[in-house]
Amino acid sequence: MRGSADPLRADGAREHLMAPPPLTPAADEMFGYLQGRQLHPYRLPQACEFVAGCQGCQGYLCARDCKNDASRICLKPALREHGARLLDECDVLTLEADHERVTGVVCERGGQRLTLRAPLVVLAAGALETPRILLQSRSTFWPQGLANRSGLVGKYLMRHHIDLYLVEPKLGGAFDNRQKEIAFNDFYLKDGNKLGSVQSFGRLPPAATLAASLADDLRQGPLPLAAPLFSLARPFVTPVLRRLVERRYIFATTLEDFPYADNRVVPGRDARLDIEYRLHPGDRERIGAMRAAMKDVLAGYGYKLIKQAENNQRIAHACGTCRFGDDPATSVLDRDNRAHGLSNLYVVDSAFFPSSGGTNPSLTIAANALRVAERLLAQA
Repeated sequence: MRGSADPLRADGAREHLMAPPPLTPAADEMFGYLQGRQLHPYRLPQACEFVAGCQGCQGYLCARDCKNDASRICLKPALREHGARLLDECDVLTLEADHERVTGVVCERGGQRLTLRAPLVVLAAGALETPRILLQSRSTFWPQGLANRSGLVGKYLMRHHIDLYLVEPKLGGAFDNRQKEIAFNDFYLKDGNKLGSVQSFGRLPPAATLAASLADDLRQGPLPLAAPLFSLARPFVTPVLRRLVERRYIFATTLEDFPYADNRVVPGRDARLDIEYRLHPGDRERIGAMRAAMKDVLAGYGYKLIKQAENNQRIAHACGTCRFGDDPATSVLDRDNRAHGLSNLYVVDSAFFPSSGGTNPSLTIAANALRVAERLLAQA
């Protein structure tokens, strides 16, 4: 990891971080400005080698293979050096189980159904797909769905409420804003409210992609009849979006979501996934508090706020649908992520979260997976 320690953390974790590359001019300007406002910015840690000509590659695979992600650090070495096998384009349909253990993983690949068998099954399909698989795995032993004697599989869905702030730096003109470079956590807990973190977002997708996304939002939003009008205006809107992408420094606010049982994942028809989610009044108040704090911080700059926090089409950082805990009546997994009532089923994706926190969950997911792996190795 390359970055710097968060000055608001007591431990700092400095010994584990390598030096990051120099800040780009826009990031350097914003870093100094935030310090001048008595905030505590730091260099956002990133697992990237930062090779020459690095493009950031946010949200898609990188041909340079310089991102130290799960594929590069875990999957490829496992395939290359440790005898692992990968079944691509293989859909998991259900899990077969008796009263206390999983006996098979039913899959479909290339139009053919097959059942995989192993002494240990680790499910990591994500906080949306993992509960769907479990709920579809009903049997005489598990009439409510596998691992669902508590009735909580799929419930307590959380997502982060994310807004984007497109800030116009004083340096002017187009600049390189590809990287996620800086962050600050001064609003993580503010005036007794649990809010969240702020970090630079990196470059937005190309203007044409943004225009297509806006058109889709209109079609699915409260004003679907406006979509045809937007199509007519699209040739004029796209250049404006291009200027925003190339001349704005972008901050993302990540607001913690709270767990509510009525926010949940349920299986739909034809093996589809249905999501039932609504914002509660307290959530809207905290979203407003974060926006007010950011408005005050950015008072010295011109900026555009892209409100995404209330947009249910943006399920960012989904977590919490198979929460862990010590009591089988109030949780799905135990403290080692083993499903209550099943001796050989573990869930190691973000579904185990009992709360969402106010920051990107990726490192927590990875750290917990390593923790559970150590437990399994010790048992073996």
